Amino acid sequence: MKFFLTYNIFAIILFLFSCTNIENRNELVSDGETSILEHHITSLINIKDSDSISTMAIIYDEELQQILSDSALGEFRKEVGMISYKHSQFELAEDYFILSENSFNRAHLPLKATQMLANQAVLQELKGNYKEAVTIYISTAEFFKQHNDSTSWASALSNIGVVYEEMGLAKKAIYYDKLSLSIKLAMHNTLGAATNYNNIGVAFFELLNMPDSAIIYYNKAFNIYKEEGGSVRCAMTRDNLAMLYVMLNNYSMAEHHLQKAERIFDSVGNLQGKAITLRYFGELHFAKGNDQKSLEYFNSAMQIFKQINDKKSLMEMGTLLSKVYISLGRYSEATKMMQFTNLLKDSLLNIENQEVIAEMESKYQLKEKNKTIEVLRLEDELQQKKINNQTIFITSLIIIFILTVIIFYFSVNKNKLNQKQLRLELQNYLLRIGELQVEVSEKGDCGKFSEEKLMQYDLSEREIEVLKYIAQGYKNSEIAEKLFVSQNTIKTHIKNIYIKLDVKNRVEALKRVDIV
Repeated sequence: MKFFLTYNIFAIILFLFSCTNIENRNELVSDGETSILEHHITSLINIKDSDSISTMAIIYDEELQQILSDSALGEFRKEVGMISYKHSQFELAEDYFILSENSFNRAHLPLKATQMLANQAVLQELKGNYKEAVTIYISTAEFFKQHNDSTSWASALSNIGVVYEEMGLAKKAIYYDKLSLSIKLAMHNTLGAATNYNNIGVAFFELLNMPDSAIIYYNKAFNIYKEEGGSVRCAMTRDNLAMLYVMLNNYSMAEHHLQKAERIFDSVGNLQGKAITLRYFGELHFAKGNDQKSLEYFNSAMQIFKQINDKKSLMEMGTLLSKVYISLGRYSEATKMMQFTNLLKDSLLNIENQEVIAEMESKYQLKEKNKTIEVLRLEDELQQKKINNQTIFITSLIIIFILTVIIFYFSVNKNKLNQKQLRLELQNYLLRIGELQVEVSEKGDCGKFSEEKLMQYDLSEREIEVLKYIAQGYKNSEIAEKLFVSQNTIKTHIKNIYIKLDVKNRVEALKRVDIV
């Protein structure tokens, strides 16, 4: 339901990128070494292939060990770690951060060495090794505190809060975020404080289910972003606040924020933000009981989602429109919308299967490739049969509906009391049909996991959540939105899932845990 969720993951990444030059590089590296560093680092940045980056980094590292000082070599290895991180090569990034830490230690630069240790904690967190990440963060936080590096100290404390939030430990998360907040406020770092306010709001809302408290902190973050963070960010925050106000039945405040957000998105031409705001307007009016107004906003949002080809949002809009049509008593349109939603869901699954086939063709030799492709083609055939069965089922529903309406029409002339009773029964019947249709679709598309398999592979709770969303056909961006984290975090969870299950793609992962 939320569009602009949290900044906690951004806090992690910013900390990894910050690595502030406490000891100025110009004082540590000679002009000649600076020129050599820039040449080699630029060469690595211009390489697009991840494997080539790894190979060239090894070659450059061996070459530079002979000509650079330890401080300059530490800078090079830090940059290689950053480049590897940007290419999601987390293991390689960690190796070079460790090498960089060792180089800085040899150069007697403990602050820079500790920064590299903090970067290792970031990678541990992104890989889901939360206890290890907390241990390292606490160590680095204490070091930064002792050396009066308030900026890094506050960042480390904030990241500890984020890790505890990921672990579902709300009280600890809030405690460390408030410690970080106090330091940033003392430093007059308002944008940094906004991040902590936002993270505290997340903990209250997502972990403690306390929307009243969450709104207080979200508003504090919003007021800072409004003044310093840019109009689009404010609009996204307004959307988020609006949905919280809807939950609290404060419809006037929700409408106020949505109106402001809509004007901002219109002014910058942000179609995605505009469509989501219109959808939220629809949900607001549906909650207020104004079904006709809700229908207008939903239809407007749907037109924009079609324009930008956002199929996931179109699928969600189809479900919302079905509910409104049923509430309005427009049952035929509700049935058509449910049919549209299911066909769209099936088409998305077909696209994913085609992508899997293409991936298999590029990775496997001919014999194994043909076997795998044949299996996927058989799955496509079964999927097509399922679509045909659904079409027959929906057609039967429509015929039943038409017959029921005819009977209802003639019954009206006999007894008005029977008319009202039959109308109520018809509505309940169609509601149940909608529920059964969703259940049929869900059972057919994503199945259920074998709990024994999940326990066998030692998946974390967050990894299980991500795997279940994968089984439901969601993309990485959609899973990130539902779990209120960044896409990079979702990619990391998926990578960990693949490693633990010893698979290479989504299809193999779902088969490995025995979807039934």
